[in-house]
Amino acid sequence: MYEYRALKAQVRELQRLLGKKTMERFSSKAANGTRSAATTAALKSIRRSGQR
Repeated sequence: MYEYRALKAQVRELQRLLGKKTMERFSSKAANGTRSAATTAALKSIRRSGQR
């Protein structure tokens, strides 16, 4: 049972880090003015999912 909890915590941390890197990538593109409509929609979706 301990291994399951440790793995679950590790997955959660990796998802958090991946989300952070994704947001940084979208933010840097936005700063450069290269954000498309699809990117804007994806960014909004990511932001909504992070506000649980």
